[in-house]
Amino acid sequence: MDLNGFGKIMDIEPVSATVEHILDTLDAVTHVVAQEFGGTIRFNLGDSYCISFTEAGQAIAAAERLSRSWDATYQEQLKCTVSMGLHRGTLYTFRSFLFGRDVWIASRLQNASAKLLANHENGIFVTGAVRSALFGTPWHNRLQPVVLHPQPVWFLAEIEVYRLCDAALDK
Repeated sequence: MDLNGFGKIMDIEPVSATVEHILDTLDAVTHVVAQEFGGTIRFNLGDSYCISFTEAGQAIAAAERLSRSWDATYQEQLKCTVSMGLHRGTLYTFRSFLFGRDVWIASRLQNASAKLLANHENGIFVTGAVRSALFGTPWHNRLQPVVLHPQPVWFLAEIEVYRLCDAALDK
């Protein structure tokens, strides 16, 4: 997960108070949602979080709740949106280190997908692995394929990417 518009905040005075307020708010909302849906926050760096869930349904439900909560409560006030990249795979750990191809894919997906969002727009993007795991759930039919532009040279070239769309768009 990452905040969009965060860089624009750096031009606002006083920078430290504004940034601290945004990061505190994001941290509080993220912890509540992760706990509610059984997620484990593995680490965060600034406004980016790595959260693991046992099931894809938990992850997408948490992402949607966080996005809707942020949109309804904080987006206008803080002038930042959230983008999330969800991937399903294997997470390797060694002491406090997280590693593996799937951790890398999730990180790259979030970074690349954030570029698809318009101003004042949240976004949840998932890989084909997540979409497959969501088959038979209400979320599966709300996932629309997207093409990342410019096409990443190699890191996501063979990964299917989908965006979670509003349920209202399906009617």
